[in-house]
Amino acid sequence: SIYESLYNKDYPLSEVDINKAKQLIATSYYYIGSLAEKQLGLEMMKEIYAWLTEHRENSYIASFLGNTVSILKMENLI
Repeated sequence: SIYESLYNKDYPLSEVDINKAKQLIATSYYYIGSLAEKQLGLEMMKEIYAWLTEHRENSYIASFLGNTVSILKMENLI
């Protein structure tokens, strides 16, 4: 349902909601997906990171930093 809400725009979501959903999907792809899905997850995380650098005041900052940023650093992508 997260995926459908995110990509089909069934109901309005805030930017934080959208990026939180992307983070959940990207993290799932990264940890349990195929090699192609892992790469897709990393690309999504880079999008989240780009958004995060412009929106540091969001309510999920600790979660984004703790998950997305740590994975990107581990993969030497930032």
